[in-house]
Amino acid sequence: MQSLLAVAFAASGVVKTTKFREQLRSQLPWVSDVPAAVVRLIGLAEFTAGDQRRLSGG
Repeated sequence: MQSLLAVAFAASGVVKTTKFREQLRSQLPWVSDVPAAVVRLIGLAEFTAGDQRRLSGG
């Protein structure tokens, strides 16, 4: 179960850091309300959280 959640967090983070805001708006309406840098930072945090499982060896 933890591995599945880690993959979901990492995938969500990759999407938020690689797609343009215009592409994200259809799925995530809140991105219109925050600066692009905040969306990227959230994506980076999600990717890092998902990647922690791999880094910790678990």
